[in-house]
Order: sequence, then C-alpha cells, then structure tokens
Amino acid sequence: MSYELTAVGFSDKEPSTLWWKRGTSLEQLKATVGEHGAVAVLGTPTFMIEGFVLGQPVDLALVSGSNRAHAKTVPFPISVNKDGRSASVELVSETGLLFQITFGGFQPGKALT
Repeated sequence: MSYELTAVGFSDKEPSTLWWKRGTSLEQLKATVGEHGAVAVLGTPTFMIEGFVLGQPVDLALVSGSNRAHAKTVPFPISVNKDGRSASVELVSETGLLFQITFGGFQPGKALT
C-alpha cells in the first residue's frame, strides 16, 4: 500500500524530516516538500508501507524549521460499528502483545444484551 503525502504551510526552501513511529521506535527519513505541498520521502512521491498487520497504525510526523504536521491512520483496521456503538483495536507494539481497545457509544451503567 502506498500513500501520497501533502503538507500545507511548509517551505520548499527548508530541509524537512519525516519521523515514522513504529511501535516504540522512531525512524528518521529525509523528506522534501514541493512547491504545492507534495511531500517526497527519500526522493519518492509516494510513501510505501509493507508487512503491516491488522490494527497496526501508520504514524508520521513531518518537521521543517518551526513547522510541524502529524498524521496517523490504520490501513487495515480491526473495528466494529453496530447500533450506534463501536469498538476498535490498535496495536501499540510491533509484537502485538500490547494493544489498545477503544469503545464508543456505550452508556455508563447500562446492561448490554
């Protein structure tokens, strides 16, 4: 899967760094921001991800001078939505041993059937 990244408010004259958080580790990638906001990572106009499992997030931060931008998505989500209630799972560690479950739409003290 690949993403095309864009950023507004960045100068194409300043060097940029794309930080990629995977689990608890950070990887620093050289990035450039074009005249119309297109972000090239390592000279490529698309950002390719491989080997991601269900629930694993893509978590990126672009830094250039005093400008910062952050984006996070889960390409292959583990989620359910039913009757106004939802639940989703996000891996926090690459081993899958640590994860976060988020619930929404549930009323405190109300029994579920």
